[in-house]
Amino acid sequence: MPWRRVSAQGGLWNLFAWFGRACDQAAGILVSPIIVAVFARSVQADPYRLSWLVVGFGLGWLIGAAIAPLLQQVTVRIMPWIVGGYIVRTAAIVLMTFAVTDDQSSQTQRFQSILICYVAYAIATGISRTAQARHVIVGAPHNLWDARSLPASLGSAAVTAIAALAMWSALSSSDLSWSASFGRIWILASVALGVATLAAIREGIEMPEMAADSHRRATQSDAHGQVGLSGASAFVVAGLASMTFVEVVAFLLLFDEFRRQTIYLRGGLALFAAGWVIARLIWNPVRHQFGRVVIAQAAVGCAAIGIIVATATPELTQASWFPDQIGNRSSAKVLIYAVGLLIGAGFSVQRMALADFFDSSSEGTRWMALAVSALACLSPLIVGWASGEFAKNWVLVGGIVLAMTVMATLGLMPGTSPAYRSSTASAAPMRQALLPRQ
Repeated sequence: MPWRRVSAQGGLWNLFAWFGRACDQAAGILVSPIIVAVFARSVQADPYRLSWLVVGFGLGWLIGAAIAPLLQQVTVRIMPWIVGGYIVRTAAIVLMTFAVTDDQSSQTQRFQSILICYVAYAIATGISRTAQARHVIVGAPHNLWDARSLPASLGSAAVTAIAALAMWSALSSSDLSWSASFGRIWILASVALGVATLAAIREGIEMPEMAADSHRRATQSDAHGQVGLSGASAFVVAGLASMTFVEVVAFLLLFDEFRRQTIYLRGGLALFAAGWVIARLIWNPVRHQFGRVVIAQAAVGCAAIGIIVATATPELTQASWFPDQIGNRSSAKVLIYAVGLLIGAGFSVQRMALADFFDSSSEGTRWMALAVSALACLSPLIVGWASGEFAKNWVLVGGIVLAMTVMATLGLMPGTSPAYRSSTASAAPMRQALLPRQ
């Protein structure tokens, strides 16, 4: 096919746009709140202060999402806010990488620098994600690299799997210090965000878009099945936000108990990324077979099992009846790797299932959802305070109870039939911009 015809149909450019989106997903794994908070434990021992990272990420994302519509009214086009957001995100992670690898600064200064850069990254992400949700992305419907096609899904999983392998290579090497190993994976995240930024710039030049004051309104078919923000859904949002830091506390417990074998914990973080990739890979076929409530319950249960294994690992490895080796590997290593895999898979599906739920919420509940999400993002402060006041084991036990309560509450919420999800998946592919997910 001639070059001009391919370009006109968006063939090769569509491939580049897809690659930018895939790199963006991979970067989201590399700089997820759990990974950043676990690294910060090497420079800050106070769990309460570590909770600021999770809270800052969530609130920063929501602040960006709240001010994005106001910013978009300033300009004629929406795309500058997408491109600007991507540029700021990339710069923030580059600066965070320098802060991580800076041996001249004190630990307090390094933690403050990481916190500032991470909050800036979150605010820019909220702005760019909300702008993308209002932007009309046009692609050839027959193109292989359409975001909803099987090759595109498999390709995105392959790109994120490469990122997970890079994490394994950097984190499981005992020759690298904590700063050097995490610095390498965040350099990779900076490169991935750079590619995503170039793809966003190209879309801003070539792709048509809606005006800022004429964004998509819900049609009758979209209104069918939409639900308001009930008390049950508000509790689920708050519970999952608290669960995020409970999962961080699980890794912190392993850090304290296996201080001499922290290389196992670093490998567990790489398995966290692997679990994320596996969940992404099976997400599309699973979501078309089961209701979102069932999927969300399974995800919370998976994360709860990971927390249970983390709580039991110190005792199991010291028990005389428990084997010292499992499959010719240290039992502590296997259990920690299992924790990372389970929490990674549960964390990924929780985010996607929650986004799917908010995609079916009515437009009128946007500000209510933002307010509830903001209050939910403050809940890790309570968990962080409890981690400093009580033994981490008791905090994790409370997290397990919270997970069971969230699963029961999810059962009270209305489900969505697979037929409805398949009919609306193509109509609103990027409307789930209310909650922090990456």
